[in-house]
Amino acid sequence: MQVEAYCGYKAPESPRSFIYRGERHLVSDILEARRVEKMDREEGAVILFRVKGDDGHTYQLGYDERADSWFIRLSRKTSPFRAGI
Repeated sequence: MQVEAYCGYKAPESPRSFIYRGERHLVSDILEARRVEKMDREEGAVILFRVKGDDGHTYQLGYDERADSWFIRLSRKTSPFRAGI
């Protein structure tokens, strides 16, 4: 998973673009962002972003701080945000 993001002091603050199925998508809007602590605090946290892509679809992008890696989930246009962790 490849994501271009603006990175602040400690972690990614906002994704700017991402590659999904071999295609680069620009983030046209960040609809929601939140930090979710893992059950064991030593495992770090996951930062979740619900974003609107330039293709009109809504995506859930997540950044795992401990693993220093991104993941993606395609959301339905009308579905509520679900962490799924």
